[in-house]
Amino acid sequence: MSETDRALRALEEAQAAFAEADDRRRDTMRAASEAGCTLRQIQAAVDRSLSYEGIRTIVGPRSGVVFDWRGDIYAISEPQTRALIDKAEAYGSGGGRGDIEKYDLGTDWLPAALTLARAMRRVHVGTDADPVKLDESHARALKPILQMTYTNGMTPISDLRQRLFTDLGWPTPKPRYGVVA
Repeated sequence: MSETDRALRALEEAQAAFAEADDRRRDTMRAASEAGCTLRQIQAAVDRSLSYEGIRTIVGPRSGVVFDWRGDIYAISEPQTRALIDKAEAYGSGGGRGDIEKYDLGTDWLPAALTLARAMRRVHVGTDADPVKLDESHARALKPILQMTYTNGMTPISDLRQRLFTDLGWPTPKPRYGVVA
């Protein structure tokens, strides 16, 4: 084998190893996105060797979630979806205890909040395109999250909040300074 043949063979082997490593990197980038890592975090992890657009091309676009509650569809914007995912994950993982106690929301809904966050994240990162069908348990988990989220206005998230309150019960007013407002 000539020197040229050996060099070409070494180059082909290096290329095969590079392609395999590139595939692994793409797979781990998608896994990181599905786990909830932001594009900025992924970019830092790849030592800024890719732009946000390059990463977005690999991990897929971010989208808003669509909820299906009793046959009615509520399309939620992408920024609101991000906020709902963060809140559902935080509450479901034991965060926000002060708010939960302040509003006397109980804790039965917290495990469902975590599974709801996972379902929303799958839609958000593009691994699931179907509406998130809310069963009673997940609707009861979403209701207190929406109760603690400012959602006034003529938007689908406000409509969903109103509908869950109507179907599942309105929050009880809490006394302020010993007086019910």
